[in-house]
Amino acid sequence: MVKPTERRVGYGVALGYGITDLFGGGAFAIIGTWLLFFYTTYCGLSVVEAGSIFAIARVIDAVLSPIMGYVTDNFGDTWLGRKFGRRRFFLLLSSPLMFLYALLWLTDMGYWYYLGTYLSIELLSAMVLVPWETLAAEMTNRYEERSRLSGVRMICSQ
Repeated sequence: MVKPTERRVGYGVALGYGITDLFGGGAFAIIGTWLLFFYTTYCGLSVVEAGSIFAIARVIDAVLSPIMGYVTDNFGDTWLGRKFGRRRFFLLLSSPLMFLYALLWLTDMGYWYYLGTYLSIELLSAMVLVPWETLAAEMTNRYEERSRLSGVRMICSQ
């Protein structure tokens, strides 16, 4: 029997792995490019208010991402972790929540609404991207296979 880390990764699996970076590369490219403009032009926030949303989110992400990494590293010891996998559980849980991204683009809401929605997207991104980024190393220990996964990921991200 082939150990999971020694198996070959097919192109279908590599494509499925890479498509997830549409969220990481695609959604956050739009956020980085347009969200500050959107907040200040269409939502009525001042530049200080809009900038503070991003600053608060960066500080929270600096704490949240290492915690999420610790949780997913140790999640395999739980019943749910044994049933679904220590990384896959978080991907399955957060996938339907991707539609919350649309809530960022509503107009005429207050500062606290925009702060809350942006922080929820940060939490969601930590739940998706932290466990997902470790999958390539856990899927195979073959250099060529990990390179294929990374290459497909970068193509999908662009």
